Amino acid sequence: MGNIDSSARGLSEVSYNQFERTGNLADITNSISRFRKAWEITPEGHADMPVRLNNLGCSLESLFNHTGDLRDLTEAISVKRKVLEITPEGDEDMPIRLNNLGCSLDSLFKHTGDLRDLTEAISVQRKAVELTPEGHTERPIWLINLGNSLSSLFGRTGDLRDLTEAISVNRKAVELTPEGHAHMHIRLNSLVRAESSGAHSEGHGIWLNNLGFALLNRKAVELSPEGHVHMPIWLINLGFALSLLFKRTGDLRDLTEAISVTRKAVELTPEGHVRMPTWLNALGSLLDFLFQSTGDLRHLTEAISAKRKALEITPEGHSDMPIRLNNLGNSLDLLFKRSGDLRDLTEAISVNRKAVELTPEGHARIMPICLHSLGQLLYFLFERTGDLLALTEAISNFQSSAVYTSSSPHDRLTGARNWTQLLKLSYPPSPAILSAFDTAIYLITLTATLEQTMENRYTQLQDSAGIPLEAASTALTLKRVDKALEWLEQGILPGKIPGKDR
Repeated sequence: MGNIDSSARGLSEVSYNQFERTGNLADITNSISRFRKAWEITPEGHADMPVRLNNLGCSLESLFNHTGDLRDLTEAISVKRKVLEITPEGDEDMPIRLNNLGCSLDSLFKHTGDLRDLTEAISVQRKAVELTPEGHTERPIWLINLGNSLSSLFGRTGDLRDLTEAISVNRKAVELTPEGHAHMHIRLNSLVRAESSGAHSEGHGIWLNNLGFALLNRKAVELSPEGHVHMPIWLINLGFALSLLFKRTGDLRDLTEAISVTRKAVELTPEGHVRMPTWLNALGSLLDFLFQSTGDLRHLTEAISAKRKALEITPEGHSDMPIRLNNLGNSLDLLFKRSGDLRDLTEAISVNRKAVELTPEGHARIMPICLHSLGQLLYFLFERTGDLLALTEAISNFQSSAVYTSSSPHDRLTGARNWTQLLKLSYPPSPAILSAFDTAIYLITLTATLEQTMENRYTQLQDSAGIPLEAASTALTLKRVDKALEWLEQGILPGKIPGKDR
C-alpha cells in the first residue's frame, strides 16, 4: 500500500507542477484525481495524512482559479480546515498550512464579498508570519500573502492603515529576497499590487511616483519566465502602471503600450478562466481613455464590447459585478455624449441602477462611485428631457453619497458639492439646501484636517474656498441670517491657514 501511495503522490505532483507551468486543465484534473486516491488509501491517523490532504486542497484551489467554480474552492477550504485540525501544535508545517487556508479564504472573499472570510484570512496569515522565525526562507511568502489580503481589506474599507501595512509587509518581503532569486518577480508583483491600491487613493502620497511604479512593473514582467501561467497577471499590472503614467504625462505612447500589454494578457488567458472578466474590463477602461484622447469611435465601440463580454462571463453574485456594471455605464455615457442617442443614456442609467442595487451596504470604495455615477447620469437625463423625476433622483443619489459614512471624506465631499449645486436649480431654493451646505462645510473641514502636509491642506481648502460664501449667500436668500453668520465665522478660507504665503 505504501508503494502505491508513493507512486500516486509522485504522479500527482508531476501533473500539478506541469499545470503551474502550462495552465493545461487536464494536468490539474489528473493531479486532483491522484491526490484524492492517495488520501483515500491513507489510514486515519497516519503521519502523512495532513500532507496528502494539503496537496488535495491546493490542487482544488488551483482548479477554482482556472474555472471559477465555487464548489472547488469551498471543498478546498473544507479540506484545508481539516488539515489544520489534524496538524499537531508546534508542527513545523503549521505556518504553511495556515498560509494555505488564508489564501483560500482571501479567494473566497474576492468571489462573494463576505468580509468575514477576509477577516479570517488575515487572522490565520498573521499567525503564519508569527510562527515563522526571522530569516526563514518561507517568511517572505507569508508576508506577501498577508500583504495581498490587507490590500483587499483596504479595497473594501478604504482604511489607509490597512494599505500602509500592506505596502510595508510587501516591501519587507522584497527586502528579504536576494537579488536574482527565482521568485523575485512574484514578490515584486505583490508589492506592485499594494502600490496600485494606493494609486486609487490619489492625494495620500504613500505609493511610488508614476514613473517608478511603471519601472517596477516592467522589471517584474522582465524577470518572469516566458509562458508562465501567471504572466497575464503581471502584464495587467504593467498595463495599469502605464495607464497611471499616461494620466500624469499625457504621452499617448504610454497608453498605447498599456493597451498592447493588456491585450496580450487577454490573449494568453484561456477561455473560461476565472480572471478573464477582470482582464476584459481593464482592456475596456484603457480603450475608453484612448477614445477620449483620439476621438476615434472604434476604440469606444471596442471598449463597450469588451465590457459587455466581461459582464456576460461574470458569475451571478460575484463581488465585482457592481463595479463592472458601473464601468459599462461609463462607456455608454461617453457614447451618449458622442452620439446624442437617448437609448445609450437610458441603458447607462439602467446598468448603473443595477450596480447600486448589487453593492453591499457599507462598501467604502464601490458604493460612492456607483452613487455618484448614477447621480450624474440622471442629471444628464434631466438636462436632455426636462424630466423632474430624474432631477429628484439625481439629488437623492448625491445626498446618499454625501452622507455615506462608510466612504472617505473626499468622496463624500464630491457628493455634497453636487447635492448643493442641484438643489440650487430650484427657485426659490429649497430649505433642504441648508442641510446640504451644512454637510459640505463639515466635510471641507474634515478633509483639510486629514491632509498630511500643509501644502495639501492649502490645496484642499483652495479648491473648496467658494462653498462657505455660496452657503452664506443662500442662507440670506432664505432669511437665515444665523446660518449665514455661522458659516462665515468658521473662516474656512485658504488665507486663514498659518504659515502659507498669500
